[in-house]
Amino acid sequence: MSFASIPAGARCLAPAKARAKFDKGNTWLWDKVKNDPEFPKPVYLGPKSPVFIEQQLDAYIAAKASQSMVAA
Repeated sequence: MSFASIPAGARCLAPAKARAKFDKGNTWLWDKVKNDPEFPKPVYLGPKSPVFIEQQLDAYIAAKASQSMVAA
């Protein structure tokens, strides 16, 4: 669990909003958090309040998109 500071101006997304960016389910999201070292980890606002930094999710999506373009 990370109680790291959130950068000024960063947009925080609840897990449901983070999942919506990928059009995936809850199990997929937490599997990515647990098993993909490149996937952005949540920041906890409290013991049961995880949020994802939208800019980190966008950077992850961009990196995966460029990797797929290079592979093609």
